[in-house]
Amino acid sequence: MNSLHIWVKDKEISRKEFLKILTLAGLGISLPFPLAKRAHASPPPNASNPQPFWVIIHAGGGWDPTSICDPKGGLVNHFPGGVNVNGFSLAPPPGGWIGTNVGLDHILFQSYPNYIRVINGIDTTTNNHDTGPIYVWSGKISQGHPTFGALIAAIYGASRPLAFINYGGYSYTAGVMGTTQINSLAQIRALAEPNVISGNDRYFTPETLNRINQFRAQRVARLINEQKLPSIKEALTALQQAQINASQLDQFIAHADYLTSRVTVGNPNYNAAFAQAYNNTGNLYGPLPRQFAIAFAAYNAGLCASANLSIGGFDTHDNHDNTQMPAVNRIMRSVKFMLDEAMAAYGNLNKIMIAVGSDFGRTNRYNGANGKDHWPITSMIFAGGLLSTRSGVTGGTDSDHKPNPAMSPVPGRIIKPSHVHWSLRRLAGIENAVIPALGLTVKQAFPTVSDSEGMPMFGDV
Repeated sequence: MNSLHIWVKDKEISRKEFLKILTLAGLGISLPFPLAKRAHASPPPNASNPQPFWVIIHAGGGWDPTSICDPKGGLVNHFPGGVNVNGFSLAPPPGGWIGTNVGLDHILFQSYPNYIRVINGIDTTTNNHDTGPIYVWSGKISQGHPTFGALIAAIYGASRPLAFINYGGYSYTAGVMGTTQINSLAQIRALAEPNVISGNDRYFTPETLNRINQFRAQRVARLINEQKLPSIKEALTALQQAQINASQLDQFIAHADYLTSRVTVGNPNYNAAFAQAYNNTGNLYGPLPRQFAIAFAAYNAGLCASANLSIGGFDTHDNHDNTQMPAVNRIMRSVKFMLDEAMAAYGNLNKIMIAVGSDFGRTNRYNGANGKDHWPITSMIFAGGLLSTRSGVTGGTDSDHKPNPAMSPVPGRIIKPSHVHWSLRRLAGIENAVIPALGLTVKQAFPTVSDSEGMPMFGDV
């Protein structure tokens, strides 16, 4: 990149000379593309992220908690590799596994037992694929409330241009925040350098592009000043804030280039284990590591606050074990991958929080096709730094996989997704925060249950 040259008025000048001209003209900050040197060394994380990166993982189709974190099988350790650590008792389903070599991969629970909270016995009251994700991820059974990731982005990323990156699942935002999807590292460079056609070809000369950007900025500022309707003024302000400056883009590209170097054989930064997860070699991980790595790069560049990730394969009405368990294991391995990445970047898990859930649950018994059918009772798994003093299990079910009120955090009551969100918002510190786009607190705009009905899902929260 040091050899970059720019054409100005039919004269080729060096990068250094071009920056000098821009500085003298007062135009340096208006560049839409970064010109700083791009290194493949690991770039430092952006220091402007006081809050953890929230990752929402949706297991599409209805996963089976009785085979994961709410076991209904025989004795713990009934099968090889079974574990019972820090309150997590993992056992096979009734009758043992029907498939072959399809047991749960315990690597996540074994690696981070002190940073995981499981909530069992959540009653979604539905077997519907459309309704379930809405209730699980918004706390409201009918559409109208935003998904949790959008609320996080609205509070902690209102001024970040890529605050909420979305790869699927329930992603309704209720207007509190826009969404972005970035499927490849090439898209990052395309986003960063919209003036590039290919190679050294550009749509506009830098002078022309600067004039366009200045006019655009002046026009938005004028429209904001003239606008009287609050909703339109808020939308224009959001547009103004979403203009990514050169420094931010340079950070993003630096992190993206480092990702590329880690999956490129022959590069000094090549990491075989990382590349295996990122490329989903052998279909052991699914799409989650790639989705996460790109979104995490945006977070590390100071551009993103939360991300919705998604993976399918859980609607197992037949051949359950041979289909569901490999899908579950992809999630378990992927969540460990994410925690490992956060640990490597920051030296601890304080900068990451992960929530995993599904449409609903599945029966704890097999049907005639060796499958398991829809069941409204489900579980959710949470992992990350905010749980360092709150790990363990909340709630429980009986032998028929029905909620056991005696195991509720408030004995005698049944846990609903609305209770989970009441407590989750407190864990995240957003319940009484004001949503900039609405001028209302989260609690005012999107209530779940009253404080008197709330239940602490995360120990003291």
